Amino acid sequence: MVHSLRDRIRARFQVSAAETGYQNDRRMTEISVALVTSDAKLADSILTRLDEAVSSDPRVFVVEREIGHL
Repeated sequence: MVHSLRDRIRARFQVSAAETGYQNDRRMTEISVALVTSDAKLADSILTRLDEAVSSDPRVFVVEREIGHL
């Protein structure tokens, strides 16, 4: 399930996504997403839609999310 979620995120939102934590735990994972753009509003829009899509998946329980900007 984790791999399919990561792959769907990559394909649908055209971002980089990787499992970055809890790789040995079948009950939970940490997926980090990165994107590069010169348009901050576009980045916010993509990340908001991505967050809504992941959160709406009934198989997923989001414990924490963090969005950082450079």
